[in-house]
Amino acid sequence: MPQIGPLARSVDDVLLVLRLIAGPDGQDWEVPPVQLEPAQARSLNTLRLAWSDDFGGVPVTGETRTALTRLTDELQRLGCGIEHRLPAGLDFTTMWETWGEVFQAEVGSAVPPEMEMEATAHPGIMADPDLAVARGMARVVGATMRQYSATLVKRDGFIAALEQFFDTWDALLCPVSVGPAIPHCPVSTRVAVDGHMVPYWVATTAYCSPFNLTGHPAVVLPLAHSADGLPIGLQVVGRRWSDMQLLAIAAQLAFVIGPFQTPPGY
Repeated sequence: MPQIGPLARSVDDVLLVLRLIAGPDGQDWEVPPVQLEPAQARSLNTLRLAWSDDFGGVPVTGETRTALTRLTDELQRLGCGIEHRLPAGLDFTTMWETWGEVFQAEVGSAVPPEMEMEATAHPGIMADPDLAVARGMARVVGATMRQYSATLVKRDGFIAALEQFFDTWDALLCPVSVGPAIPHCPVSTRVAVDGHMVPYWVATTAYCSPFNLTGHPAVVLPLAHSADGLPIGLQVVGRRWSDMQLLAIAAQLAFVIGPFQTPPGY
């Protein structure tokens, strides 16, 4: 359920690395053979983009919202079709719970039952029943195949909702997390978001884990910096298996946002 990906200073470099690492590698044959030919560039005034700064009521910092709004205003000025929109009826709480179910069921299936039970007895993410992901994980400790299959059916519903959404919209723009980069800290830490204290797992995963669940590709662009000089990211999400088209859109957005800025001292 976690995903890895290339980290680079330009979309062109991400594209270069992706073409080297994508596809079946002789060990994992379940990797789909995604089309890797670069997509044709499109002008901004031909794009239809949706954006949101609210996934299930999880707050984002004022600086994050301002940076995202500033970008959407500029894109609209440049002729891009852009609206504040999310897939109809998408329940993020259930998505986070389902992410927890898939994650726990798959991790738990790889260890003996007694080891899984021992691991869940220690304080950790499942110790907080207020977390949607924790409720999902707790629900499937010792999961049966029937439970796992039911969870995948729920996952398929979310995939279908997003795919239908991308019939109309070329990409979805949204935050990566609740705010700028946060200091390294224990996972039990609560993160301050303009006076609201948000659980670490919510702060760091609420805006990105839905797409880990559904398998939709996402590109993160450096959008702005906070007053403290910390980076604020923009997440750009597209249709499943449309990685090259998504990167072409990201390149257009990166041109509007501006080039990567080296942090002071590097």
